[in-house]
Amino acid sequence: MASDGCGTTLKSPPSSAPIAHRDHMTPRTPTGRAADGPPLALSEIADRLRARRLRARQPSYAEIARRIQALRTERGSPGSVAAVSRSTVYDCFRDDRKRFDMELVLDVVRALGADDDEVELWASSLESIQQRLTASSIVAVTDRLPADESAFVGRQEEIRALSSPGLASWISGMPGAGKTRLAHRVAHGLVASGAAQGVLLADLRGHSDAGPPVQGRAIVLALLRFLGHRSGPGSPEASPDLLRKLLIEQARVVVLDDAADDAQLRAVFPDPSGLSVIVTSRVIPDDAPDGLLRIPLGPLAPGESIRLLRSVAEDPRVDADPDTAAALADAAAHLPLAVELTAARIRARPEWELADHLQLASARQRVLRLDDALSHAFTLSYQALPDHARTLLRLLATHPAGALDQESIAALARDVVDDVLPALELLLRRSVLMRSGRDRYELHALLRVRLAQISWEEDPPSWRTAARLRLADSIVARGWSAHGAVVRARGDEPRQPRTPVEVSDWTPDRATSFLTGALDLILLVAHELAEEEDSPRLTAMSEAITRWLQHAGRLEEALALNREALRLASHAGDADGEGRAHVDLGTTLAYLGRHEEAAAELLAAQPFVVADAREDLTVQNALGALLDLQGDPRSAEERYHAALDRAELLGDIARQGVVWSNLGRLFGQSSRFDDSRRALERSIDLGHRAGDRLGAATGRVNLAKLLLMLRDPLAGEQEAMRALAEFEELGMTQGVIVACSNIGWSFSMRDRHEEALPWLARGLAAARSTGMRQHETEILLSLVSCRLALGDVAQAEEAAHAAMEISEETSNPHARASALVAEGDCAAARGSTARARENWTSALARFERLGAPDAEGVRARLAGTSTESL
Repeated sequence: MASDGCGTTLKSPPSSAPIAHRDHMTPRTPTGRAADGPPLALSEIADRLRARRLRARQPSYAEIARRIQALRTERGSPGSVAAVSRSTVYDCFRDDRKRFDMELVLDVVRALGADDDEVELWASSLESIQQRLTASSIVAVTDRLPADESAFVGRQEEIRALSSPGLASWISGMPGAGKTRLAHRVAHGLVASGAAQGVLLADLRGHSDAGPPVQGRAIVLALLRFLGHRSGPGSPEASPDLLRKLLIEQARVVVLDDAADDAQLRAVFPDPSGLSVIVTSRVIPDDAPDGLLRIPLGPLAPGESIRLLRSVAEDPRVDADPDTAAALADAAAHLPLAVELTAARIRARPEWELADHLQLASARQRVLRLDDALSHAFTLSYQALPDHARTLLRLLATHPAGALDQESIAALARDVVDDVLPALELLLRRSVLMRSGRDRYELHALLRVRLAQISWEEDPPSWRTAARLRLADSIVARGWSAHGAVVRARGDEPRQPRTPVEVSDWTPDRATSFLTGALDLILLVAHELAEEEDSPRLTAMSEAITRWLQHAGRLEEALALNREALRLASHAGDADGEGRAHVDLGTTLAYLGRHEEAAAELLAAQPFVVADAREDLTVQNALGALLDLQGDPRSAEERYHAALDRAELLGDIARQGVVWSNLGRLFGQSSRFDDSRRALERSIDLGHRAGDRLGAATGRVNLAKLLLMLRDPLAGEQEAMRALAEFEELGMTQGVIVACSNIGWSFSMRDRHEEALPWLARGLAAARSTGMRQHETEILLSLVSCRLALGDVAQAEEAAHAAMEISEETSNPHARASALVAEGDCAAARGSTARARENWTSALARFERLGAPDAEGVRARLAGTSTESL
C-alpha cells in the first residue's frame, strides 16, 4: 500500500471483473498502476522502491548492497563495487532526495528481483525525470505585458485591494478563474499610474505541460538578467537580496505566474514586504512569508458572467434573449474561462440561435464532455495531486450533491481513503475544492464533470455504486439519530427503525443542524434510492424524517418522499413499511389541507398498523382531526378517545396531552367552552409533565384561540405570544403560523388593525410557502375583517374570494361557512345588502348544522339589516 506521507492509507477500489494479466501479488494504485512500478516523478522514486522492497520480502539494506556488488562484479565493473555501502543504498529510499544516481537506482531495482523488461521501464522513467529536473532550471521571463485589450469584467474589489504600490500579494483560485488576467490588469494599472516604472513577468510552471516547476534559483538569475545584472569578476553575487535591491531602485512590479507552492516564492523573495510582487497560483499558500496579501478568486457573479458573455460574443442576441444568455452563463458555472469559450463559439457561429448553443452546452455536460482548453486545465490540476487526493476527488464526483459535510465525505471514502480531513485540506489549498459554509465542501460544477469523466475511465461501476450506498447508509443512520434527538427533546417517544441502523446519541442542536443543513442532500439521496428501487433504504429514510419535514413545513418534499416509500414498500411486499408509509402520507396530506385524500390514506393504514399501538394512535388522532374539519364532531370525538386509550395503554403522557389539545379545539368549535378550557389546560399540564415543549405550546396556542372566541383578546394575545416563542425555538412552522394568526386576531378585536396586519402577513406568507391551506384560510378570513375596518374593501374582497376557493378545495364546511360570512361582509361594505343577507343566511344554516358558536355572530348581522332596507 502506498502512503501519502500524511498518514493517509490508500486502498484500491474493488474491481468489477478480474484482469487476466494482473499479478495479484502486486499492490496497485486506484488508477490501476502498480504501486511498485516505475515512478513518474522524483517524489515517487523512494515510495516505489519501498513497495518493491516489500514485495521482495524486505531484504536489509546491507543485503541489497551485497547483491548490487555481485551484479556489478558479474557485469565486469568491480572497480565501482566498493562505493556501494549500506548507507548509500539507504539514501535511495529517502523521501527528501533532490537528485538521484540513475545507475545506482537501477541496480537497486535489479537487486530487488526486477527482470530486464521492468528495469528497462524504470530506466525510461528515470531518464524522463532527469530531463525534467534539467528543464526546471529553464524559466521564461519577459518585461512586456500583453496588450490590455481583452475583455475584462468585475473583480473591482480585488483590483482596489491589489493596486497599492509596494504590495506583495498572492492570487489563488481554480483553473480558469482568471488569476493571470487579473494580475496583468493590476500591473497595467500600476504602470499607468506611475506607481511602477516597468514590469517583469515570469512563468513558474506550477501546473503546466510545458515543463516542470521552475527552481527558485533559476528564477532569481533570470530576473536579475532582465534588471541588467551580469556575473563576472567584481560583480556582486547573484542573490535574492540583490534582486530586492534592484527591483526597488528600478521601481518594477513583478508578476510570478502559476506558482507551484509558496516554497517557490520564498526561494525568490524570502521577505517580499515593500515590493510590488503579484503571485498567481492554483495553490493557497500554506507557509508564505509574512505581509503577503492573499486574494482568493472564485467564479464571477451571475451579472458579471453575462457582461463577459456579451463583451466577448459581440452579439446583440445576448441582450435580446436575456433568459437564454443567463442560462448559458449558468451552464458555464460563471467560470471566466468557460464563459469566454462559450462566447467564442457564439461569435464563431452567428447562424446558430442562442438556444442551440445552450442545448449543445447541456448535451456536452450530460455526456461528460468539456471544451478542450477547460478539460486540459482541470486535468493538469488533477495530475499534480497525490494518489489519495485524486481518489477522494473522484469519489466526490460520484454523487451530484452540490456541497457535502465532512461526515458525508467520510462515508463516501470509507474503506478507500483514510484520514479524510488532511486530504480535504490539501484539496482546498490546491483550489480544486471550495469551502461552502463552516463544515461543507463543494466541487465546482464543471470540475465535477471532468472528474466524473475520469472516474468513468478509471474506476469500475461497482466502485461508484458502493460509494453512493455508503453515503445513503450514513444519511439513513443520521436521519434516525436526528429523529430520536428531536422527538425526545419534545418529550415524546421516537419511532424506532425497523431494520438495523447505527443510531447515535445526538443533542437536539446537532439534530436540528443536520436536518436543516443537509436537507437538500437527504432529498437528493432519497431521489437516487427511488430511481434505484432501493426499498429498504428509502422507506427507512422516509420513516425517519417525515415528522420533521411536516413540522418544518416542508410538506411537498414530505409528500413526494412518502409516495415513493409507499410505492416501493408495496412493490417489495413490505407490509410494515406499507403501513407506515400510509400513515405518513395521510398525515402529510392532512397538513396540506387535502382532507379526503388524507382520510383515505389513514383508513388504508389501519389494517397494517392495528397491532402497532403507537402507529395506530397516530392514525386515530389524525382521523379525529379530519372528521372535526369535515364537520362531524361526534365521530371526531370517538376517534380522539380511541387515540387516548392507546396513549394510556402505552403510558405515553406526551401523546395524551396532544390528543387532549385536539379535543379542546373540538369542544371550542362546538360551543362547549368549559369542556374546551379544561381539556386545553389538561393538555398544557400533561405537556409540561412529559417535558413535551411542543405539545404544551400547541395546547397553549389552542387556548389562545379559545380565549379570543370568548372575547378576551388581551389574555388570548398573551397565551399566543408565549406559544410563539416556544414554536420559534423548536422550529415548528405550523405553530408559528397559528400563533401569528391568533396575535393578529387579538389586535383586530381591539380595533388595532394596523398592528394586526404585520402579524397576519407573516402568518399568511408562512402558510403559503409551506402549503398549509387550512391555516391560510383562517388568516385570510382575519384579513377580511382588518381590511374592512380600515376601509380597504377591494383587498378585503380579494382575501374573501381566496378563502372561499381554498375552503371548496379542502372540503372544509366550517371554513366554507366562514368564507360566506366574509363575502357577505364585503357585499355589505359595498352597499349590496341583499347579497350580503343571502351569504349570511347560507352561512347561518351551515354553522347551525355544525353546532358552531359562530352562528351567533351571523344572527346579529342578519338582525342588524332589516328587509325594509333591501
